[in-house]
Amino acid sequence: MKRRINLSVMCGAALATVLAAHAAGAQVVVATGDEAKGFALVDAHSTSGNITAQSYGVTAGVTLRGPLQLTAEGTRVLDISPASMGTGAALIARYLGDTQGTSGYTVITPVTMGTAGLRYNTMPGKRVRPYLAGNVGLAHIAHDATFTVKGTDVTANLAQYGVTLGTDLSGTENVLVFGGGAGAAVDLAKKVFLDLNYKYSRLQGQAPSNLQQFGGGIGIRF
Repeated sequence: MKRRINLSVMCGAALATVLAAHAAGAQVVVATGDEAKGFALVDAHSTSGNITAQSYGVTAGVTLRGPLQLTAEGTRVLDISPASMGTGAALIARYLGDTQGTSGYTVITPVTMGTAGLRYNTMPGKRVRPYLAGNVGLAHIAHDATFTVKGTDVTANLAQYGVTLGTDLSGTENVLVFGGGAGAAVDLAKKVFLDLNYKYSRLQGQAPSNLQQFGGGIGIRF
């Protein structure tokens, strides 16, 4: 919750800066031609899907022609654990509790995504530049369930209790991811801009997931 509040404060403060500059009649020079060959961007998002979590990423793009840009993006989502994972882990923890004493569990499914795609700027050369984007790539998903008995981590020794974890609770998988989104780049200075965006991603795999990301970041043009 604290991270989500910090993200909202960051984006809100940046947006307030833009509006204040506009109200004061500040002039921001937009990079065009050779000055706008590409961009680099770091951003953060509140991500909803199986659960709500935070995500962070970097994006770089180069101009192909006119308003069309080729992009590459790397994203880390802290957790996308499906409800079925918690249900399965709870059953094992209950069994351990019945046979070994007080037990507990935690589940987490972090994801690292790498994608390439296209971005189309609908109003190139303007101070506020809305855009549409689409991408495709690979996602590395790690399934990580941890179990304790009487406060001791016994995950590595579950076999001695007659428990074998399935691939839904342990191991990794590499899956196809594709998606799209929309946003707007707002100039803060000659080569610095605020990027506010929405992204949708579909992850394939043994438990397909739909992710929605709301957030923004700061970028530079080069």
